[in-house]
Amino acid sequence: MLQKKVCRFDASGNFICQIGRYGRGPEEHLYFEDFCIDKFNDEVIILEPWGKMVCYDLDGSFRRKIDLPNSITAYNKLYAVNRDTMLFMSVGGDCQVAAYSKSMDSVVNMMYPGRPPVIMINVNNTYEYGDSVFFYKSFENDIENISRLREDQIVYSWNFGKYNSQNNLLDEFRNHLVENEKVFLKRRMNFEDITNSFNGINYCVRRVVESDRYRFAMVFFKDAYYNIIQDKITKKDVLFQNTIEGINFSDMYISNNMLFVFNNIAPIDDLLTGKNRQIVENHNSEEDNPYLVVYYLKR
Repeated sequence: MLQKKVCRFDASGNFICQIGRYGRGPEEHLYFEDFCIDKFNDEVIILEPWGKMVCYDLDGSFRRKIDLPNSITAYNKLYAVNRDTMLFMSVGGDCQVAAYSKSMDSVVNMMYPGRPPVIMINVNNTYEYGDSVFFYKSFENDIENISRLREDQIVYSWNFGKYNSQNNLLDEFRNHLVENEKVFLKRRMNFEDITNSFNGINYCVRRVVESDRYRFAMVFFKDAYYNIIQDKITKKDVLFQNTIEGINFSDMYISNNMLFVFNNIAPIDDLLTGKNRQIVENHNSEEDNPYLVVYYLKR
C-alpha cells in the first residue's frame, strides 16, 4: 500500500531526510491526513485525521504529540496562523473551519457551522499567502481571510461578468444539493456535473493560489475548465484553457513569478531539451521520485 511521506530536499532537488515515520511508537504516526510547516515555531506537523498532531523539527527530530479535542469529529487539513493557533479544515463535522489554541488545549472558534452536502465539501478550498490563510466557496465569488478567526472577512471578489451565478439562487441551489445528495453520490457526479445540473449556477471555482504579483484561479464554466491569471498591479486578467505549448493545469503552487504545476501531463518534445528532456523520458512513475517542471510567468 502506498504511504504518504514528508521528505526534505535542498534547492537543487537533492534528498536530505525523511520527516516522521509510520508506526505505533511514541515518536511515530499511525495515519497521515495532511502536514504543514509551522514557520512560527520551526516545526513540521503531521496530522492524523481523528485528532492527533505529531510535531518534528526541520531536521526530522521528534518533538511531541498533541491529542486534539474530540469536539471536532474529523481533522482533514491544517495551517499554523501564529505561534499558538492552528486552523483545521473539517469534512463531515459540525463546522468547516476550527481554530485550536495549543496553550489552552481547546477549540477557541468554529466557523461556517453546519455540515454542507458532502458533494460540496472540498478541503482544498483554502490557500496560504503571506502570513494569512484564505478560504473560498466553490460556487461563490468571495475570498475570505480566515486567519482573523472570523467569518465574512472578504478580501476579494471575482467578477465573471455575464457568467456570474445568480446570488439569489444560492440558497435554492444548496437545497437542491441536499435533496439530491444521495443521487449525486450514487452516480458519482463531480463538481462539473453538478454545476450543469442547475440553471443559474454558471461556474465552480476549483483552485485559487496567490503571490505578491498574481492571483490565479482554475474555474469550471458550463462547458469547460478555464485558467485565470490576474495581475494585481496592472489589474489585467488573462483567460485561457491551455498554454501555447498545450499545458493543461490540474493543481499548482505559485511563488511570485514562478508557477509550479502538479500532476500535469505535458508534451515534452518541444518544451525540454538535453538533460531536462532525458530526465522526463527516463522517469519511472512507479519507482522514481517525482520530477518538477517550473513555468515562468512572462510579463
